[in-house]
Amino acid sequence: ASDIPQQARKLFLRQGVRIIADVKSEPVAIQAFGGKEQDNPIDLSISETRASSPIHIEYLENMKVGASLTAAIISKGTLWGLIACHHYSPKFVNYYQRQSCKFITQVFSSQLVLMESNTWLKKINKAANLRSKLIEKITKDWDIHKGLTQGEATMLSLTEAAGAAVFIDGKLKRVGATPKKKDIKALIVALQERATDDFVTTQLIEELPEMTALQEKASGVLCLFLSNTKKDALLWFKPEKVKTVTWAGNPDKKVLVNKDERLTPRKSFEAWSVQQEGKSAPWQEYEITAAEALKQDISEIILEKYDEIKELHNLLKVAYEDLETFSYSVAHDLRAPLRGVDGFAQIIKEDYFDKLDEFGQSSIETIIDSATQMNRLIDDILAFSMVSQAAMHKDSFSMNKVVDDVLKLLAVKQEYPAIKIKVQEEMPKAYGDQKMVAQVVQNLLTNALKYTQDAENPSVEIGYMQEDGKGYYFVKDNGIGFDQIHEKRIFKLFNRLVSDAYEGSGIGLTIAKRIVKKHNGSIKVKSEVGVGSTFLFNLES
Repeated sequence: ASDIPQQARKLFLRQGVRIIADVKSEPVAIQAFGGKEQDNPIDLSISETRASSPIHIEYLENMKVGASLTAAIISKGTLWGLIACHHYSPKFVNYYQRQSCKFITQVFSSQLVLMESNTWLKKINKAANLRSKLIEKITKDWDIHKGLTQGEATMLSLTEAAGAAVFIDGKLKRVGATPKKKDIKALIVALQERATDDFVTTQLIEELPEMTALQEKASGVLCLFLSNTKKDALLWFKPEKVKTVTWAGNPDKKVLVNKDERLTPRKSFEAWSVQQEGKSAPWQEYEITAAEALKQDISEIILEKYDEIKELHNLLKVAYEDLETFSYSVAHDLRAPLRGVDGFAQIIKEDYFDKLDEFGQSSIETIIDSATQMNRLIDDILAFSMVSQAAMHKDSFSMNKVVDDVLKLLAVKQEYPAIKIKVQEEMPKAYGDQKMVAQVVQNLLTNALKYTQDAENPSVEIGYMQEDGKGYYFVKDNGIGFDQIHEKRIFKLFNRLVSDAYEGSGIGLTIAKRIVKKHNGSIKVKSEVGVGSTFLFNLES
């Protein structure tokens, strides 16, 4: 309170016990020897005969006090409290009595520190055991969200908070009584913009006035970010604790100024009550210590997992490169013997076909067809392996021209005369590797033509559309379609949803997806059995 100056508080730390034997006694000035002015003031901080502040004397007079004895309760080097003894008439307390009072106060202070230390140690040990259980749960399933928020032991058990939340990789999980998810995320964003890494408060609205929606359940917030990037965080919440505080007089009128512009203490000591809102119970030291220890544990787990993933990534990268090289080598080396098989089969068909019986003729046809399919598969494997190895040459180009070139390459008018082809005029230009994008269009268009040719009124449409705020190029058909549950499966390597009645290797859509991914884009499909399919892709490069 402003009635007790900071200077007086510092004096209590030095002196310990202070006596005023007679409030009415007049102070006596100290004169320098010989009547000369003293250059430096005399330090009377620990003098028993030092006069008291006139303001404090007036304060005591207003309370009708004749004498006072005050002892300081000191805890961990700070002024924890005061023991104030008042007498309504002058009273002198001798040195031995004062020392006894000081000794009793010191014993009390020691017991206070001991009790606080024992309580702190018990709670820290309990928190350490809880942390061990939490880490054990996390490392068992490698799921931080689940480990901290599910089961008997949770991150909430570490503190006296009412609710807690963990926010990692954009995923938020809560436990206990917490604000709504959207409000917690808004709080995290607000705290990410602050200069400090960690955040502790019992009056959130005072710190962040815009967070009024959190006042009831989160007036108290303890937020610890797991790294300097502030992307991931651990949070604990304490609810608003409305309480009535009683003062010895109106706290809003405790500092008075008289006509001489001199501060004077209050004259009324009637009880004054006020209701405090927007404030939670305080965060105890052990709570913050336990939370920080958990933060360190989680950070180490994330770092350990990162190292494992990094090592695994390097191993997968080497294995992937080896697989790409192997696929290319196998496909390349198969061409020569396959060319020989196909060549000799063609010779036999041309020169000796009529001399073979029905089984022999059928066998030759099977050999030639199989060789053709094998050649097509090798071409697809080579194309697949080359997608990752090929360098990209990005530029802006006309998607309409790409579509026209692909239609000519596939000889659509000649090979599929019954299919109606519709191409949207003036599609937006694309940016990327034109040859690679042409391969995507070719693969999607080949699929559409293949599975639409037997429809009653076959049609294929190529164009551009907006969906969910993003632009997509699309290839739409009214062919056989497929069940939407196979949406992800259809893009996997060598995966086909149709019978062998339709030619194909199951690589074309995988190649298309890989090219789109290389352009930092996305590809998806919408399909319905008997209605048709629509493949959509964009190039967000």
